Amino acid sequence: MSSDLAKLTATFNDLARSFEPRGDRAGTLDRIVRAAVDAIPGVDHAGVSVRQGADDFTVLCAT
Repeated sequence: MSSDLAKLTATFNDLARSFEPRGDRAGTLDRIVRAAVDAIPGVDHAGVSVRQGADDFTVLCAT
């Protein structure tokens, strides 16, 4: 495993452990997108959207 991949894997493992039941869904999603921006080289923004119907999307969280 490359050192970049190993570092990314360790970061996401730590992140997963940080999602113990606490706070609400919005807080959890915020931690996820912020961690993605911090952990993935070259990423400046992240977000979570859900599809609700044929052409309707709702942004739940974004940096």
